[in-house]
Amino acid sequence: MADIEPEKIQLGMEQGAALDEHASYATWPRDVQKLWLTMNSPRIVRELRFLHLAGMAMCLLCIPLDALAKVLLLGTTVRLVVVIPTYLLGIWLLQSKHSSLRLVGAMGPIAVFAGAVSLIGMEATGQFSDRYIMAASMLVSASIVHIPLSVRLSSWLSASGFLAIALPLLLVDSAAAQAPDLLIFAFLCCTFPLIFKRRSDRLRDQNFILSLKSRQAQAQLLTINKELEDLSQMDPLTGLLNRRGFERRFSAAFEEAQASGEPLAVVLLDIDHFKHFNDTYGHQLGDECLAQIGTLLKSEIKQHKGFAGRYGGEEFIATLTGSKSANAVSISERLRKKIADLEILDNSGNRIPVTASFGARIARAAKLRRHELIRDADKALYVAKKEGRNRVALYQGGGKSLKQDVELSGSHNTRYEARPRPLQPEAASPQHKRVL
Repeated sequence: MADIEPEKIQLGMEQGAALDEHASYATWPRDVQKLWLTMNSPRIVRELRFLHLAGMAMCLLCIPLDALAKVLLLGTTVRLVVVIPTYLLGIWLLQSKHSSLRLVGAMGPIAVFAGAVSLIGMEATGQFSDRYIMAASMLVSASIVHIPLSVRLSSWLSASGFLAIALPLLLVDSAAAQAPDLLIFAFLCCTFPLIFKRRSDRLRDQNFILSLKSRQAQAQLLTINKELEDLSQMDPLTGLLNRRGFERRFSAAFEEAQASGEPLAVVLLDIDHFKHFNDTYGHQLGDECLAQIGTLLKSEIKQHKGFAGRYGGEEFIATLTGSKSANAVSISERLRKKIADLEILDNSGNRIPVTASFGARIARAAKLRRHELIRDADKALYVAKKEGRNRVALYQGGGKSLKQDVELSGSHNTRYEARPRPLQPEAASPQHKRVL
């Protein structure tokens, strides 16, 4: 079997898909030829092995015919001592890594069998002699048609088979040169099938190129469908997952967390007074604000092997799994500070302050339903807004939604302060009014 690297396989498929299906094997690029060998070599070896086994069975089954032709001793000896060992050697050579030895293993037993039948026929009595020659010729003819070799290699089989039949006939029977009807019959049987072989090979090559075109088209279609599916789950403005995409991925993460028993964290964040921001500074700056926050969120959550999405207009959501979920509050606090430090400028070049409120829920997935995690995070977000916005609230149940103490799996308690920053004096101009 031909060895070829995966990159070469891909290159061969691409080159093959670009070929005209009527192009002959000889004109194919080398990588396409190697790809054909890679895909067909195992099948060819299996078929050759089967045909050799069938040839051995046929050889043994013809021993009673040797008795009818009164050449039982010669026939049995030649078949058992020469033909059968040659077939066994051929089957063994088919496993060789060298192509020349594999070719000898493919064609040698057939030529030897045909020559042996011709030799036995020279010693047969009466009309049996002609029948042996005809049988040997038909053996080569059938082998050319059925053995999965190219036309060029089949030509070698044709030549070697005809010589194997003709030599005993010329050396033993001098009358064969005077009345060459059997030689002509043998020659036609050994050459005429090459016409059909050439046609079948052309059809085989066309089917191979068409199959490469089909595979390439399917691969391109799958790629396009995957890209469209990814686009359908992405928010184009922020580059995060949209709500549909987030819920799909969150469902898979939740089921995995349930199976492993690990904790899961959900963080909801909402930009403070975003409607007023849009009304004051316009939707273009509003979109810029959303895009910058989306970039911050994606970068931060990705570092902790989580995922995030845009859950609504100005609302974002993120999920952390496993041991990373215990960091949900500290990550939220870091994000809160980064959002407060964003450089968003109005048309006059004045910096517009932006803040966000966070609600987090950390729990083991086995103890809750999927929607309850998001519901509890939303409750914590509501409390963060109610307590003055620009802060992080952790839901712990039992009416203790606004807790900055994180306690999970026996981990040490860490206190996170989330106080609003002091308000700056409002600008005189309404369009420069600061929004918290």
